[in-house]
Amino acid sequence: MVKTFADALMSAEADALCNPELSNREVNTARLITDHLTSLDLDEVRTGISGHGVVGVLKGGRPGVRVVALRADMDALPVKEDSGESFASTVVDEDYPGGPFPLAPACGHDGHTAMLLGAATVLAGVREQLPGTVLFIFQPAEEGAPAGESSGAKQMIDEGACDDPAPTMVFGMHLGPLPSGYIGYRVGNQFGASGMIKIVLTGQQVHGSTPWMGVDPMPAAGAITVGVGQFYRQVSAFDPITVTIGHIEDVGRFNIVPDTVTLWGTIRCSVEEDMADIQKRLTTLAEQTAAYNCTAEVNYLPRYTISRSGPTRSCPPSRASSAPRRFSRPRRPSATTTSPNSSTSTATCT
Repeated sequence: MVKTFADALMSAEADALCNPELSNREVNTARLITDHLTSLDLDEVRTGISGHGVVGVLKGGRPGVRVVALRADMDALPVKEDSGESFASTVVDEDYPGGPFPLAPACGHDGHTAMLLGAATVLAGVREQLPGTVLFIFQPAEEGAPAGESSGAKQMIDEGACDDPAPTMVFGMHLGPLPSGYIGYRVGNQFGASGMIKIVLTGQQVHGSTPWMGVDPMPAAGAITVGVGQFYRQVSAFDPITVTIGHIEDVGRFNIVPDTVTLWGTIRCSVEEDMADIQKRLTTLAEQTAAYNCTAEVNYLPRYTISRSGPTRSCPPSRASSAPRRFSRPRRPSATTTSPNSSTSTATCT
């Protein structure tokens, strides 16, 4: 069976690598997944869930009431792959908002998709020995849909991906920097909540030769970007958070003070209450950064769920029965689901 799974995984990964597509644009990836699941003669293959989501249903041949859901994400990122490998992505999306963008499966979603396709292949081959039911859930837009669009895990659930049959347990995996051949799991929250930040700084456009005649929002943008580095010193090191300003945009040219500057970023945290705390701190930072006579509008888009798993362990397959090794400490308990509405705070720099 190990060889069968390895063969299936390699074949699936080779296919997945050919189809990097951005969030809410996973057309070919969804088609590849659908075709493969259909070829396995599953009991049901559902498509078009939350955009391009796919769900496969495999009913085992033995009696059983449990329903195990296995989940993988399937979107790529707008980054150029410079690995130098022969299979490196060369795809460019010309039409994505803000693009064109080179595409790469830089967060490992090609591997996740390949692993789940491989698991589906193996389990379908032994279906007569399986008690209960298995759901294969392929989620689009894990990286977050473009501003103004919706998709992702919560929308899949809202559209009935897990209604019939309803899972009694759900498993997901993420590639990570463990040694090759190891699998890690831990107590408490495993994957952090993620929220999108949009900060719009508005000044007054003027020629770069006479900045005193306008209001320059660029210094405020720089101060905010540097200031988020202090958040790490304000939150317990045992409850990790990250705040990243990943994209700054304006309208103009090199010798023009822009009218507006927009900062896009992400907040991630492993403890539920830290999300609201960091949002408050970021709003305060935007408001009090410096007296540049500009205005700052801070928007927080809906965030995703904190995921939980079992005890922290790192288990090599060659000696899984040996004493496990702990590689991180558990976080304090927190809520496991979040679905707040977007929030907006407008602050004036004085």
